[in-house]
Amino acid sequence: MLYNGLGSALVDLSGPIDDLARLLESGKNVVSSALDAFIYLKSGIAVKHVKPEMIERLETACEAGTTTIYSTGMTPGFATDLWPITISRVSRRVESLRVTEIVNLRDYESTMMPVMGFGLHPDDPSLMHDFFVQDPAGSVYVAPMHMVADSMGVKIDRVSYERQVVVAEDAISVPSGDFAAGTVAGIRFQFVGWIRETPFFTLDFVWRADDGVAPDWPPGHCAWMLEIDGDPSIRSSMELATQTDAKRPTSLTVAMNCLNAVPVVVAVPPGIVDHFALPPFAGRGADSLSLLGPGR
Repeated sequence: MLYNGLGSALVDLSGPIDDLARLLESGKNVVSSALDAFIYLKSGIAVKHVKPEMIERLETACEAGTTTIYSTGMTPGFATDLWPITISRVSRRVESLRVTEIVNLRDYESTMMPVMGFGLHPDDPSLMHDFFVQDPAGSVYVAPMHMVADSMGVKIDRVSYERQVVVAEDAISVPSGDFAAGTVAGIRFQFVGWIRETPFFTLDFVWRADDGVAPDWPPGHCAWMLEIDGDPSIRSSMELATQTDAKRPTSLTVAMNCLNAVPVVVAVPPGIVDHFALPPFAGRGADSLSLLGPGR
C-alpha cells in the first residue's frame, strides 16, 4: 500500500505515525513518502525529531502484522541520496560532492510558495527559512546527507545552512501565484555537510519564478545536477518532463519511486527498511504495462 499523506510538513507527526501503525498492524506492507526522516533513521534528524517511541510503535506494528515499511521519494529518496551513492560506485576516491536541484515555477502549481518565502518581501518572516536558520541539522535534507556520507565511510561533523533571494523587477504571474515587483521571485538555499573544516556534501536548491529571474544561477526547468570531485571526478545530470496529469514531473517521480518499490518491499523480511535493505528495482517497460490492458 502507498501512504503519501503530509508528514514532515506537520509540526506533530503523531497523526501520520498512527495511520502507518494501523496499516502495518492490519497486515498491509507500506511504501511512503510521508516521513522523510525514516529514509535513514541513523541520521541526526531521526535523533532530533523522531521520538524513540515513534520508531518502536512502527516496529511493533510490523511485528504484529508481519509487514514492512519503506520510506522514499525524490528529494529525499532518490536525487539527494540513492543517485549520488550509485554514481559514486565507479569512483576510487570521493573528496566532495554536490547535488543541485533546479525548479522553474513557470509551469508549477503549489500552495507552498509563501511557506518558502516566494511573494514576500525579502525581510518578511518565512516559515521554512526561519526553521532552517534555527535548526539546520533538523532539516529533512540532512537524513540523506548522512546516508551518503555513511555509505562512503565518512562522518559529517556538522551541517550549515544559508539562503539567497532575488526580487522581481516587474510583476510576475505563474500558476503558483502572483509576485509583485520588489517581492521574492527567486530563492537559492544550501545545506553543507562538513567534515572537520572541509565541506564534503552540498545540497543546493535553486528555485525561480521564471527564466528571467537570477539568470546567473544554474539554468533549467526541472533538473538535478550531480558533481563528484575525486578520482575520477564525475558530472551527471537529470532533466525531467511530462505532459500527463498535472504536468509536474517532480510529483510523478515521487509517486513512481514509491509504486515501483512495492514488489521488492513485499518480498523482504518485516520491519522498517531503507535503500540498503532492498534489492535493485526499476520502472516498468511499456510492453509490460500494455499487458495490463486499457485503463490499468
